[in-house]
Amino acid sequence: MIKTITADNGTGFHGDKEVEEQLGVQFYFATPYRSWERGTNENTNGLLRQYLPKGTSLKSLTQAECDRIAAKLNVETFSCPARKTLDCPCGDVHRV
Repeated sequence: MIKTITADNGTGFHGDKEVEEQLGVQFYFATPYRSWERGTNENTNGLLRQYLPKGTSLKSLTQAECDRIAAKLNVETFSCPARKTLDCPCGDVHRV
């Protein structure tokens, strides 16, 4: 469940009041030049850079490629620590 959203000060978030009303969450804006106030966002950006280096054009990126990257990040980053084995104690099947 989402409780809050913290965004940068870009123009992409000019509809913050509508988002607050529709989702019932509080919307906050990070202080300019303080990326640590958006920790999860910055961490995810760093993980994405493994697959899409800065400056890469996204125009030719297909949905299948996006799905592949998302699946890899979800398995590698957000799985349990025992993910290196196929028979994981958490009950999930992990790719190695």
